[in-house]
Amino acid sequence: MDFERLPRDGGRGLLILLAIAVFLVLLLLPGPSALAQDSDNVGQDDVSLAPAEFTVRSLPVQEGAYTIPRDLIVKNNAEEAYLFSVSVEIPPEDSVREGYQPIPSEEWLQPTPSSSFVIEAHSYAVFQLVVNIPAEEQYTNQNWEVWVAVERIEAQSELVSARVVARVKLETAGEVSTHGNVWLYTGLAVGLPLLALILALFIWMKRRRKPGGAT
Repeated sequence: MDFERLPRDGGRGLLILLAIAVFLVLLLLPGPSALAQDSDNVGQDDVSLAPAEFTVRSLPVQEGAYTIPRDLIVKNNAEEAYLFSVSVEIPPEDSVREGYQPIPSEEWLQPTPSSSFVIEAHSYAVFQLVVNIPAEEQYTNQNWEVWVAVERIEAQSELVSARVVARVKLETAGEVSTHGNVWLYTGLAVGLPLLALILALFIWMKRRRKPGGAT
């Protein structure tokens, strides 16, 4: 089909319908979002971790794991390579941000692709967090805080020589996600733009049949 031959009004109508379809898809898909806070990094000695604090909103409570779409970056500014270790911790109740509670279990989060790695001198490593919250109604509409600690390990003594901690605030979704919900949202994402295109083509064909229409 040659879109360059579409009547001006028909082409404008097609663009409007497609824009409406995309808007509806974005509105209906409750995807989680990660938002960095003002404190964008934390450091000790020659080690830094960014972001130092961020919030994950509408976090799915579902069967199976979910990877938070947020990179955490560890920088080694020292003159030599070091081994680094990542762990997830439950913060003390009196140390969390207002409006949040310590996460019930640190086992619900795991660093990926690895919980330990070697960073060369003046280089960095990137990891993410995988969340696996039990798919139970009691865990919906919760505001939790969890700490992600990165420790630098000395090669000779195997002692921790530097430690930086990031605050991760998790706000869970209002309902348990099911496979049915996933198929529904996938169907909307594919079906609405397709429906808009079909309607636009239908309008275009009707205009062509009218006397004086495009040929």
